[in-house]
This record gives sequence, structure tokens and C-alpha cells, in this order.
Amino acid sequence: MNREIWIWNLSISGKLSGIQSAYYITHLFDVPIIFITGLTDDTIIQQAIATEPYGLIIRPFNSASITANVAISITNHRIKRQLQGVDDQTIRKMMSVLDAMIITDFNGRIILLNPYAERLIDVTNEQVILQPINKFMILVDTRTGRRIEDIVGKIIRESLVIGHESNVAIVSIMGKKREIALKAQPILDRRKDLIGVIVRIREKLQSEKKVKR
Repeated sequence: MNREIWIWNLSISGKLSGIQSAYYITHLFDVPIIFITGLTDDTIIQQAIATEPYGLIIRPFNSASITANVAISITNHRIKRQLQGVDDQTIRKMMSVLDAMIITDFNGRIILLNPYAERLIDVTNEQVILQPINKFMILVDTRTGRRIEDIVGKIIRESLVIGHESNVAIVSIMGKKREIALKAQPILDRRKDLIGVIVRIREKLQSEKKVKR
């Protein structure tokens, strides 16, 4: 996801529409987007504008209009980051760390997970995209064996930051149980509205498991 700008087809199809995909790319990864479309429906155009793109190019277009839009968008984005004081600690860097990272939308549906999360719960991105996270992220209390409540749902309802450092295990869909430390927190857009939840899970080392609780 290390890109300076994305040129995005508004008509792209899939589990997430072009507009939905662009919204999360823009707000989660701080990447400017320029839409290209042949659609002229006012409702769709307004939905696209609401994602805060840096440009909207209507077909037919030429190379000069693309070049101009890209140059202006990159410059504006750099200026905006400087004014906001944005540093390098972005979610796109977090997604490459050695911890499992899962991102959901504001309904608790998975929209992205890194390879370490795929290994931890024995799934692939394709299998879980837009599926409820509590269907796959099964947490249990290691002292009682009881399942822990839906923490993502609680974060969405109450805008909390939740952390579990001990007595927690995650059970994969294959039944593998691993002791973990976990932190989950809300993701807010530039207007401070909730757009999702990010969950960071670290599998505990063997030496940590031997420490008395």
C-alpha cells in the first residue's frame, strides 16, 4: 500500500464498491485518490465526492488532464500533511509489523488483515472480507475457558480503547489456541467520526506463558 497517489476507477466491482474501497484507502492509509469515471449520475458523483478525493476526471480524457490532476493532487496532499503534522506512524506501516493487525468497518466487518493475522486465525483476506470479525476472532479467558465478549462491538458502541495483556487466548477456525496480548481501538476520520476499529494482536512467547499470572 506504499503509493503516493491512486488513480481509481469509480466503476470497479467486487465485495467493496469503488467508492467504498476509495473511502477506506483515503482515511486509513492517508493516500490521495483521483477518480476516473464515465458515469454522470448525480447521486453517484455526490457519493464519490463525499470520500474526499483529490480529483474527479470524467471520460473522455487525455494525458494532459491526467498529468495535471496528478501533479496538483500530490502537491496539495504534501501541503496538507505538513499542515497537519502527519508523521510516518501510519496504519499502512502498522500493517507490515510482526503483530497480527485486523481492520474492520463501523459495522464490525473485516475489511483488511495482514499476513500475520491470516496465520493466527487460519483464514485469508478473501475468505473474511466483509464478514463479521466476531465470527473469526474468537477470544477466550485462559483461566475459565469462557469466551470473551465481542470487544469490537463494544468499541463501536462506546468508542473505547480496550487492551488485554494477560489471561487471553485466541482460537483459530481450525481450533488452534494461542495465548496473546491484544489492543483494539476506534479509527476516526478527519471529522472525528467513527469509521472502523483496528485490532492489534501479539502472540506471546513461550517464556511469557510460563510467568505466573
